[in-house]
Amino acid sequence: MTSSGGNSRAREQQRQAVKDVEALGAHLARFPYLGLAHPVGRRIRDLVGRAPKVTLETALWYRARVPDGPERRRAAEMGPPPANWSEGRFNHHGQTVFYLASSAEGACAETAPCPEGILWVQRFRVQRLAGLLDLAGVAGTRIQRRSGSPLLTAGLNAVMDRLRPDPASPWKPEYFVPRFVADAARAAGFRGILYCSTRFDGYNAVLFEWTRREIRPEGRPEILEFGAGSGPSSAIRDTGRGGAVRTDPPHPGRAAPRRRSAREPAPQARSE
Repeated sequence: MTSSGGNSRAREQQRQAVKDVEALGAHLARFPYLGLAHPVGRRIRDLVGRAPKVTLETALWYRARVPDGPERRRAAEMGPPPANWSEGRFNHHGQTVFYLASSAEGACAETAPCPEGILWVQRFRVQRLAGLLDLAGVAGTRIQRRSGSPLLTAGLNAVMDRLRPDPASPWKPEYFVPRFVADAARAAGFRGILYCSTRFDGYNAVLFEWTRREIRPEGRPEILEFGAGSGPSSAIRDTGRGGAVRTDPPHPGRAAPRRRSAREPAPQARSE
């Protein structure tokens, strides 16, 4: 098959996946707990069950929090919130999960309530975390294909905006499909999911299970100024209390990718 033919087939598969996931999303908006009553829900469950598990190699990951006062954040406060905190994209109310981004800019982009602001950012050292579902291609495109992409990828990213009737509403049907994928991953024995971000050029991790030995905070939280506009301001810069300085203008609507030092390799994963 020629390259153009392969690209055309991939685009058609992606379009069909988006249609399928939209149909599942509409079904879950009416019947949130009956995902397996829909044929696409059963396909997703089966794809996740056959997907390989990957191991995330040792690297730095990041988490951000919005300041809620003048007090300095402590590293102990930058971990996942308690189970009764709120529902999220990959967790139901009452479930504690650990959301992480592959860069400091990514953590800010995922957390900032507006295009610009001040956020606390904490580095976390992840030590070879096994048992993950790779939907971001971190372990290579071959593993991503075996994981059921593009259907699962569409379930996490492609239809979020289309299923969001009101961004200000506490009712978030755009989360129903990602939560269904997360439930399928939990049931299949995965400890978390690696997935592409819709807000920055990088990827995220959501962890269902971890130990203190596998994830540890490194250093103290830094307060950083984040700007995701298209102007000349930096994507992320120090506000006077420590942190990385950037001068590159960011991509419109996204945080500029961060150049990692030789001491700080990009997160990688391998098949188990």
